[in-house]
Amino acid sequence: MFITAFENTIATAAASTISVPDSLATACTITLIVLLAIRELIGAYNGPRLRLLRRFLLIIIIPLLFVFALIVVTRIMNIW
Repeated sequence: MFITAFENTIATAAASTISVPDSLATACTITLIVLLAIRELIGAYNGPRLRLLRRFLLIIIIPLLFVFALIVVTRIMNIW
């Protein structure tokens, strides 16, 4: 009886620690997709301010691409 309760506690703790990185990974992925879409839409128009905004978005997108690559690598490592 004690072992079962202990195992349930461990399973609950593991599930709660796994859910936080999953939600952060989802938020980073959605943010990256939205920023890439905005950057592409801005690229269809011409103008000095829009070019500046595209560069600014690129500055934000590059670190998110590294985070996305890290997410993909960790997911592949979890599968193996």
